[in-house]
Amino acid sequence: MVKAKTLTLSKYLMNLSDNIDARRLKELIGSLLNLTYIVADDESELNDEGVNDFQYILHLALAVLRLAEEPCLTSDCINKVINVLRRTSEVAYGCVNDCGELKVIAEELRSLYNHELSYSSYWRF
Repeated sequence: MVKAKTLTLSKYLMNLSDNIDARRLKELIGSLLNLTYIVADDESELNDEGVNDFQYILHLALAVLRLAEEPCLTSDCINKVINVLRRTSEVAYGCVNDCGELKVIAEELRSLYNHELSYSSYWRF
């Protein structure tokens, strides 16, 4: 039941505006991540695989957006993050028993993070 409540929080990602800036998106994701820890207040609920995958995706999205200070984070990159979060929302909101697709989404976001990180380090040197 709590897993369902925690993953229901993903509905807040469904209607993200295409025009949201990185700073506001970071604030929204950070607040949502904090809410997942409040709703899933039992250790066993926090260890649920679907909840963990959802939280991991939110952490990765924040990591990508932290590169906003770097010249490499373009509106295209922000839009990719928004699209991934919308897809996460669709999967997590309907996820009850099998949340395996969240792992696939997390890997895609991880690849985006690695790409942006390598691109930003290129500009530093």
